[in-house]
Amino acid sequence: MTVARRATKLGLSVAAAGAATYAAERWTVARWASGPDEYRHEPRTLTGTTRYVASADGTKLHVIEAGEGPTAVLAHGFTATAHHWAPVASRLVERGLRVVVFDQRGHGRSTAINGRFGPSQLADDLAAVIAATAPDGAVVAGHSMGGIGIQAMLAHHPTTTDRLHGMVLIATLSRPVSVPLGRLMSRLGGTAL
Repeated sequence: MTVARRATKLGLSVAAAGAATYAAERWTVARWASGPDEYRHEPRTLTGTTRYVASADGTKLHVIEAGEGPTAVLAHGFTATAHHWAPVASRLVERGLRVVVFDQRGHGRSTAINGRFGPSQLADDLAAVIAATAPDGAVVAGHSMGGIGIQAMLAHHPTTTDRLHGMVLIATLSRPVSVPLGRLMSRLGGTAL
C-alpha cells in the first residue's frame, strides 16, 4: 500500500471518528435539553462593577466585582468565562461577601499577550487580580485551570500567601505539597492534600 493511500485511509478514519463523536454529542445535548431544566432559575451572568487589571506581561484581564464584605476571588477553568461562576457568585453576594471574578487570559474579554499561556502566566494573572482587587486579602477558589493558577501562584508568588485567608480547589490537578502551599495550609490550620 502506498504512503498516499495509507494517508487517505487514516484521514477517512479520523473524519469518520470525528463525525461519530459529533453525532453522539449532538444526541446527548438534545436529550439533555429536552428534559427538565433544573438550573433554569440560576443566574447566567454576574452583574457588578467591571474593570481591567494589567498582568505582569501587559495582558489585560477583564474583572467583575460585586457585593460588599470579605472578598472571594474566583478563577474559572479552561474554555469558560467569569460568568460561569454566576450561580455561585450570586449566592456568595447574597450571603454578604464581596466577589471578584475575572476572565482568564485568552478567555471572554481578556487579552492574551504573545500567545503565552501556562502556569507561570496564570500565576502572574491571579497575583495581579488579587493585588488590584483584594488589598485586605481574600479566599481564592479555582476550578480546573483556575486551581492550577492558584497552585502556580503559590509557587511563583510566595508572598501572596500572606494575603490569602483560604483556598478552594475544585476538579483540578494537584502536585505534591510545595513549601508555599504547606506554609499556607499550616497557617490556616488545614491538612495537606
